[in-house]
Amino acid sequence: VLRQEQANVIHAHFGDMDKNGDGLVNWAEFKAYFPQAEPAVFAAIDLNKDGSIDHDEWHKFKEAHGLKHT
Repeated sequence: VLRQEQANVIHAHFGDMDKNGDGLVNWAEFKAYFPQAEPAVFAAIDLNKDGSIDHDEWHKFKEAHGLKHT
């Protein structure tokens, strides 16, 4: 999934990644939060392929990987 940072995903809150507070996480914000992440990971989470991850997409990703919403 996110390789070395997989454990961090469990504690990653959407709001912590969404630095500009627009309700979306773009690639730059995602990469800043997960420096080792690859574009393919971001693309897999971006279900509607609009170039950003919204709150629902993030939680669907976490749930799909057995990570609980905290």
